[in-house]
Amino acid sequence: MKYFGMILISTILLIFTFTGCTNKNSTEKTDTTKETDTVEERDTTEETDTSEEIDTSEEADISEETDTTEEIDTSEEIDTAEETDTDENSEEYNGLDSQFIVYENKKFGFSLEFPISWGDNYIIKENEDYIEINFVGDSETSKNYYEESSQINGLTMFYIGSEDFINDNIFLDSVREIGRANDISYYYFTDTDYPLSALINDYIKDDNEKKLAADDYIIAKKMTEDIENIIDTFKSIE
Repeated sequence: MKYFGMILISTILLIFTFTGCTNKNSTEKTDTTKETDTVEERDTTEETDTSEEIDTSEEADISEETDTTEEIDTSEEIDTAEETDTDENSEEYNGLDSQFIVYENKKFGFSLEFPISWGDNYIIKENEDYIEINFVGDSETSKNYYEESSQINGLTMFYIGSEDFINDNIFLDSVREIGRANDISYYYFTDTDYPLSALINDYIKDDNEKKLAADDYIIAKKMTEDIENIIDTFKSIE
């Protein structure tokens, strides 16, 4: 009986000892599982953060690439605009033959450039010591026929004459030197009266002629705005 009691106590102790070990292992397993879960969660969080950083970096790269592309496109537009401007300026500068008609006077040794827009509304009369640039329109008044013939004379807008001619004639207006050719100085000048005023003179009685003359006057006035530019094209052709 004494031995039976000791065996029973030993058995109970063994049971408690085994139960305690089992609980300890379970606790360790639980702790291990928690640690594993924590590590996995940390890894997942790190991966998520890394993924977000990568996405952010990629977005930044894409944004930078887009900005760069826009800058390139803007640069190309600027370059294209500059090229267009340059081309237009080149055409304007080099296109004199298409915009002007070059008049050459080999006797006097100079040239002038007249706008194409003047069309058939002018004639150039060459005299001994000067040239005369006259307006001609649709009206009979603008044609200003010579009394002794049917030749058109036109209405004088301006002259270019030699220095000798200027010295021999005192009744001239707006006289100024514009250049030299063949060692001779040439001058721009006008009449002391205003020939174009004939187009708006009250002595025109015919209503149709009066209208034609009035229209011619508008054209002639517009043409006179180009005279300074024409004078600036004076050039010796020696």
